[in-house]
Amino acid sequence: MYDPKLRDDRGAFPLAETPGAHDSDEEAMIPVYAEVATEMLRASGVERLSLRDLDLQGGTGSVALPLEEGLSLGVDELGPYFEAVLRERFWGRFEGEEAFVHFGFDYCMYVGLPSACSRLLTDSARAKGIFIEQFTSPYHRDDS
Repeated sequence: MYDPKLRDDRGAFPLAETPGAHDSDEEAMIPVYAEVATEMLRASGVERLSLRDLDLQGGTGSVALPLEEGLSLGVDELGPYFEAVLRERFWGRFEGEEAFVHFGFDYCMYVGLPSACSRLLTDSARAKGIFIEQFTSPYHRDDS
């Protein structure tokens, strides 16, 4: 999954290496993505994020979670929400004063933290099949 070593000369991943939203192997990784994101937030001392730019129009199914613009969620509550976004049930940005979690296409997840992740955390994520790279979220807004 998105191993940085697989990038081509332009920095893109070959199409054969790009996961698709309906791939069963990727479906099995959804809880792992959610777990890694919450571990990163917890390790950085982030306690809460709020749901911003909630969009139910593009969703592919019902969501058995409370959903409303501005909903404030503790880090331990975020996992099911992250999983629902990754399953394309709804879309939204999760943001706080010092941190955020944004989701893009094909399981791209952008986690902004107040400090860099420890080597232990990035190694743990890699062991689970998640590769952490420095990257600017294309979903970041200055008015958040």
